[in-house]
Amino acid sequence: MAAITGRRAVCKLILDKFHSLIHVPLMIFSAVITEAEEGGYVAFNPETGTTTQGESFDEAMANLREATELYLEVFPMKSKSPAVLTCFELSHAQAASC
Repeated sequence: MAAITGRRAVCKLILDKFHSLIHVPLMIFSAVITEAEEGGYVAFNPETGTTTQGESFDEAMANLREATELYLEVFPMKSKSPAVLTCFELSHAQAASC
């Protein structure tokens, strides 16, 4: 009988967690992904400033999601619209010298 009660408790915890996830509004974030010079990809979220990397595009995205979730656990923010991504040109871009 104790095993059934234990299983029921576990099921209740899982269902409670599932129901709490359903009622949480989704927040949409931006991701800027660039190829890293040393290989792989760098992922940046402009809304939070979180930055990470990965060997593949998918790994960089997964790492960015995780980094952003961890950031938001410590620094919660209100829902807002995602950043606007645009492009611009420079006619004579030069490499910076050190």
